[in-house]
Amino acid sequence: MRYGSSALIQANNYMMLVKYVVFMLIFFIAFIATSVILLPLAWIIGTIDKISNQSHERMYTKIREIILFIFAGPFILVADIMADILYFWKYNFRSDLNRIVIAQEKSTIKNKTLREVSLRCFQFAESKIKAVTTTQLIRIFRHQFKVQAHIQFLLFGQFVPKGGFKTVDQRKQMTLKSMKTEKLIEERENELLLMNDDQQLNISKEIIQQFNQIKKLLHCITYKVNEKKVLCTNIIIHIMNEMRQDRKIKMVLKDRGIEEYVSMDITDIDIQDPEEVEEQPEEV
Repeated sequence: MRYGSSALIQANNYMMLVKYVVFMLIFFIAFIATSVILLPLAWIIGTIDKISNQSHERMYTKIREIILFIFAGPFILVADIMADILYFWKYNFRSDLNRIVIAQEKSTIKNKTLREVSLRCFQFAESKIKAVTTTQLIRIFRHQFKVQAHIQFLLFGQFVPKGGFKTVDQRKQMTLKSMKTEKLIEERENELLLMNDDQQLNISKEIIQQFNQIKKLLHCITYKVNEKKVLCTNIIIHIMNEMRQDRKIKMVLKDRGIEEYVSMDITDIDIQDPEEVEEQPEEV
């Protein structure tokens, strides 16, 4: 017979079925033996349960059910065992099983967002706060990312000021207290940002996406205490450190940015200052 022929495939299927049946019979016989041995014990427990059951039924009905189970109980239990044996044997040879596929969702969370999570947990740790509820931490990030304002921009095309719009137009007047080049560039970038809706639209989408990624991340490491979802700040810090170390290993394997990272002086960086942390490159 040639390799891949239908006769060879059919013979292989028969051989695999014979081997499977021999292996399956060990558990099948053990299942039958255990069920038969425990049958008298199940009948005794069932009888005691019916006698000790304090239901509101009439005494005549209760006595009738007890007597009926004493005589018919063994036959009922044997019928249950026969049904279990039938299903056990039948479903051991199923061929129409559906394949279970767990789809892996690729995370789009950015390094900058992970920094925000780490920074917040470091602040909790400095304040001797070892645990925080998941809902509370999500609210903190919702306020920090200004999620509501960005959702309003996606819906209405503009940011809705706090308290709503005013009916009387008021001229906005801005006074630059400093004529430094950096300040002028920053103010000009903010003006261009307000004039370009597409750019702000992309920024709002990205911020909301990052906020959703934070929620997924926090829910993955949440545990329940007295029906409350709780997060341990130390666990989050350790997870972030492991992710950072994994990123450094990948950076070394790809031979990317190693010299810049080694020569970088990060001893004077204040991790409690969000602005100073944000100014650092991604490798930090």
